[in-house]
Amino acid sequence: MTDACESCGACCEELEVPRGVLPWSRTFMAARGLPVSPGKVRLECECPHLVDESCTIWSKRPLVCMAFTVGGPACQDVRRRRRPWLDPDPLA
Repeated sequence: MTDACESCGACCEELEVPRGVLPWSRTFMAARGLPVSPGKVRLECECPHLVDESCTIWSKRPLVCMAFTVGGPACQDVRRRRRPWLDPDPLA
């Protein structure tokens, strides 16, 4: 975890899941106002382990969290939308 991660936590407020993982159709998601992208579903979620913008279970976090690439495209995207006052690239 970088210092920039510890002061952000935006990735813990939403989760992108590959479309094939969930049995929802494009129409079902769109009808419910869920963002629809070609390959992923974005779900709003507020992780109960995020306290004061910091992960309290970092060393034992779930695989979906471990797979999230700090500074990657998804990281920069969520930071632009949820933390516009921060630099989009936490590694910059």
